[in-house]
Amino acid sequence: MNTHAETLEKIYNMLQEDTIQIPKSLMAYDDIDENTKIMFSIILDECIKGRWQREEFVNELTNISIDKITLECVCTRTKAKLIKNELLELIPDLDDILYLNTEE
Repeated sequence: MNTHAETLEKIYNMLQEDTIQIPKSLMAYDDIDENTKIMFSIILDECIKGRWQREEFVNELTNISIDKITLECVCTRTKAKLIKNELLELIPDLDDILYLNTEE
């Protein structure tokens, strides 16, 4: 018989498997579409799980296919192209978004 704590832990673990983390710094970008923030975070999650290096993350942002964006964001190809363009616009700010730029 499961205890209440075990049941809660199972629920928590199940939710963690299907969760992405959106950096707070990215949420502050008012001029970036919410779907772009979600797609960025999906790629970031893949990066963390795969222990990719920064360059691999940038390559994925740069080379992601319109088809993958369409599938992940459940959107039209036109919307996916906008998302891809915004992902490319985020690359120069990557260090700031991920708090890698620690200079004050």
